[in-house]
Amino acid sequence: MKTVTLRLALCLYLAVFAGARTSAQEASDVAARQAKKARDQGDIEALQTLVRDARDEATRRNSFDANLRVAFFDAWLIEAAHDHQNDKVVKQAAQDGIAAAVRAVQLNTESSEAHRLVGELMGELIPHVFAGGMRYGSHSTAEIEKAIQLDPHNTNAYVARGCAYFFTPKSFGGDKDKAVDTFKKAIAIAPTSDAAETAHIWLAKIYQSLGKSENATSEIKEALKLNPDRLFTKLAKGQPAAK
Repeated sequence: MKTVTLRLALCLYLAVFAGARTSAQEASDVAARQAKKARDQGDIEALQTLVRDARDEATRRNSFDANLRVAFFDAWLIEAAHDHQNDKVVKQAAQDGIAAAVRAVQLNTESSEAHRLVGELMGELIPHVFAGGMRYGSHSTAEIEKAIQLDPHNTNAYVARGCAYFFTPKSFGGDKDKAVDTFKKAIAIAPTSDAAETAHIWLAKIYQSLGKSENATSEIKEALKLNPDRLFTKLAKGQPAAK
C-alpha cells in the first residue's frame, strides 16, 4: 500500500511539473510572438516592456534560456530603434543585450546563438562608444565566427557576419562582395526563415549603396513576400539608390 501511495505521489508530482513547464513554455512562446510583432511594427515601447519582463525572469532564474531571450529581444528592440533613428535606445539595448548574451554563453559555451548575439550586439554598440571599433570589432567578429563554427546552419549568424562585412571599413576587413555572398548563403540555408527575410533587406541596402536599383527592388520584393508587415523592409524600400 505504501509503495502504491508513493507511486501515485510521484505521478502527481511529474504531472504538475510537466504542466508547469508547459505553462512556462506557452508564456515564453506568447512573449516571443508579441516581440516579433512589435519588432515588425517598430514599436519601441512594447519591446522595452517585453525586454523588462524577460530581464526580470532572467534575474529570478538566471537560466540559459532566460538570458538568451533577453539578448534576443534586445536585438529586436535595436531594429525598432533604428526604424525611428533613436540612437539612445540602440546604445542601451546593445549594452544590456551584450550582458545577457555573455551570461548565456557562460551558462552554455556551446550555444551558437548565444555567441552570435554577443557578436551581433557588440557590432551594434561600436558606433555609439568611443573607439568602438578598436574595443569591440575583433571580439565581435570572433564571436560570430565561433557561432558559425558551432552551427554551420545558423542563418542568424550568417546575417550577422554579412552585416559585419558591410559596415566594417575596407581597411579593416570590410567587403561588400563578401557581404553579398554571406547574405545569399543565409537565404540558401533557410529560404523562408526570418533570417532569410532580413538577409534580403540587407542585400537591398547593399545594392542601393552600389546604385543597383533593379537588384535592390528585387530583394525588397522577396522580403515583402516573406513578411509584408515589417517596417524595416518598408523603410528600406523607400531608400533611394546611390548615384
